[in-house]
Amino acid sequence: MLQILAIIEEKEEGQTVKLNHEETIFQQFIGLIFSEACRMLAHTDMPVNAIADDLNFADQSSFCKFFKTKSGVTPLRYRSGAMSREG
Repeated sequence: MLQILAIIEEKEEGQTVKLNHEETIFQQFIGLIFSEACRMLAHTDMPVNAIADDLNFADQSSFCKFFKTKSGVTPLRYRSGAMSREG
């Protein structure tokens, strides 16, 4: 993630920066946040509000809206599915 931030700092203001010729830096950053949220839901027993806090969301509601938009399911439903796939 620090590499991404360094690239952003090197670019002139207003210029669109793309990695992998497909996604903007912002899209890459959102993808990293979503991937970490999925990992935390699937592999920890942290409450959803603690995950939201760790990922710097304003509150649990904002995190749940973000997660559902990206995945199509709520964080708890995702966690239930992950648990059932594991064992």
